[in-house]
Amino acid sequence: MIDEFNSLGIEVLSPKKSKILNPEEEFVVLESDSKDKNVKQSEEKHLEAIKNSDFLYICNGWLPYEMSEFFFRLLIDCKDV
Repeated sequence: MIDEFNSLGIEVLSPKKSKILNPEEEFVVLESDSKDKNVKQSEEKHLEAIKNSDFLYICNGWLPYEMSEFFFRLLIDCKDV
């Protein structure tokens, strides 16, 4: 999917194209994730990229409730932009 976006001139902020190291886990760790960051720091990096983006593409169509609430608040914050 990242290659498809790039071919359309769309810069993908997060995640970078990378191999998933733990596909069985709820929060995946990518090969490109910094080895010195913990899961919380990696998640904060992805959330920061979302805040700086023009749109969000969700692959599996499912978000935990906490994330849904976060995106709802983010939309409210951006409504006047």
